Amino acid sequence: MEYSSRRIIATGFGLILLLLLFITASGLRNMSMINENVSEIVHMRNIKIDLISKMRNIARERSLSLYHMVMSRDSFVTDEEKVKMSLLAGNFLAARDQLLGFQMESNERQMIEFALEFAYSSTQIQRQVIVMMEEEEFDAARLLLVEESIPAQNRLLGQYDAVLDMQQNLARQTANSAETTYEKSYFTLLTLGGIMTAIAILVSVFVFIRTTHIEQKLNSLNAYLEKRVESRTSELLRLNKELESFSYAVSHDLRAPIRSMIGFSQALREDFEDKLDTAGMDYVERICNAGTKMNELIDSLLKLSRLTSGNLAKQNGNISSLVNDIAKEIQDRYPDKKLSFTIQEN
Repeated sequence: MEYSSRRIIATGFGLILLLLLFITASGLRNMSMINENVSEIVHMRNIKIDLISKMRNIARERSLSLYHMVMSRDSFVTDEEKVKMSLLAGNFLAARDQLLGFQMESNERQMIEFALEFAYSSTQIQRQVIVMMEEEEFDAARLLLVEESIPAQNRLLGQYDAVLDMQQNLARQTANSAETTYEKSYFTLLTLGGIMTAIAILVSVFVFIRTTHIEQKLNSLNAYLEKRVESRTSELLRLNKELESFSYAVSHDLRAPIRSMIGFSQALREDFEDKLDTAGMDYVERICNAGTKMNELIDSLLKLSRLTSGNLAKQNGNISSLVNDIAKEIQDRYPDKKLSFTIQEN
């Protein structure tokens, strides 16, 4: 009888021990799978965030290159910036293809495709600006840049920010799912721990340590996503301030020599009128007119720099008159060439 009882106790203890080992092994396996899944998801999210951030930076750099191209009106600068934009386009396509190669949820892929549609639309507008620059339609190119290209670029950057926010939300969902899975395993082990006392306590401690490690990874991921979004926003604000400061600095530095040119040309016209022939007076008049026009361009540059901080005021204007002035300027610049202009009135 005693032998039988001992056998029953031993058998029961053995079964309990086997059950404990089985449950413990199952729990450890589940925790290991959670840890591996979370690590894989964190790694995947980091890659996606880096690719999206790279695409966003490339879009911003292309916009800056286009801005420099339009504002410089220099053929060498235009060629250099076109090469730079072409290289950036290649990097953008490589990042896009790599991003689309990852497995995504339907809403995630839809938002990324929206961003790519915005990018395509913005690129089309940029190409129109470049064509205008190549045809020396500088004012039209600058107008298209301000009214369409820059707003399209802002919409694109906003869509990229929305994609980054979505990545953060998906990370939170992953954290909640991992936490739910953990809680189920934890309570199962805790129930067995109440029956098996000290052994179950050790298992519970082990589970707690593994869970803490998982939560730390998830918290680190959330902090990383928030920091990236904040960094992109701060960078965009900084670039806007730099562009505004650049416009003010260039405008103020150009005013002094322009005033001198206008003043001395007027003095030359007034004081030496009797010593200059008709051609000389015409040259002086051209110098004075060019200085006055340059001064007007500086004022326009200052107004352009204030567009980001004030309300846009619209007014009617005669584009034909503006084009006639430009045509006359081109004709005067190349007097030996036969040029023909067809300009519709009003």
